[in-house]
Amino acid sequence: MIPLDPDPTGQRTAPSPTIDPHAGQPLPAGETPPKKNKMTFRLVAFVVLGALGGFAYYKFIGCRSGACPITSNPYISTAYGAVIGYFLSGGWS
Repeated sequence: MIPLDPDPTGQRTAPSPTIDPHAGQPLPAGETPPKKNKMTFRLVAFVVLGALGGFAYYKFIGCRSGACPITSNPYISTAYGAVIGYFLSGGWS
């Protein structure tokens, strides 16, 4: 249930989505708090770097015989690297 803020006219309305919850000050239209943008950039950067690292591991070290379940397939090693990047970024918190 969304908490409602009283309106000067006595009607109850939903809170404004452009209020920064940390500072309590209105933000310019279309902007989000900078912390969320920074966290999103960090998450995307770590996932992309992890994926590139996973692919590089496949390409330069990998397993040619096919007996290694992670490093014998470029898709699996890239996905595995992206998941490791996600965890290293702290994306779950």
